[in-house]
Amino acid sequence: RILYGVWVLCALMLWRQWKRVSKEQQPMFTGRFIRRLGVVVVCLGVLLLPYVVVRLESLSDVFARYGTATYRLEMMRYAGRLALAAPIFGVGINLSPYYLATGFAGERFVFDPTYPHNLIVQLLAETGVVGATLFILFAASVVRPFVLDWRRGILNGFSLAAALYLISALFYPIFLNHPELSSYFFLYAGMAIFGMKEKNNA
Repeated sequence: RILYGVWVLCALMLWRQWKRVSKEQQPMFTGRFIRRLGVVVVCLGVLLLPYVVVRLESLSDVFARYGTATYRLEMMRYAGRLALAAPIFGVGINLSPYYLATGFAGERFVFDPTYPHNLIVQLLAETGVVGATLFILFAASVVRPFVLDWRRGILNGFSLAAALYLISALFYPIFLNHPELSSYFFLYAGMAIFGMKEKNNA
């Protein structure tokens, strides 16, 4: 459900960018192209609507005892306790599930001991203040080109992709502990920073 919001945000940003660009600069965006694209979007929307409706029906239960929001908040709270126990360097990369399973004997969880569903909290628990701070500084350098270009009316696609990765990683654990997904983030981040340096040198 969070990804639905990410898709909508991305679509709105792309739409706003397209509105900024004249038809002379983007001759492919003709009336016929827009109509065909609209038909494709409507067809996909109709096909996906039943699935989306089923997912949104349970939206009112997200803060129930075993709801997805409660699950995430409780996991972040316990990961925060791990971070407080080892504040400088954390408990170790990818070891948060182990410590969540063994570090709180006698306490009743509402979650299974897995990776925290938040990138920053997981980094705090596993790498401490040092690792989390370094990553936040790196992430800020990645998002900065996007913000600067957006203010000038330019959409930096690589920075947008990296920023959407970071947003998704605040709610899902797979974007950190799956190297095949993390590699995309670092690829997009590198391209974004490289593009910013190229513009500055031009």
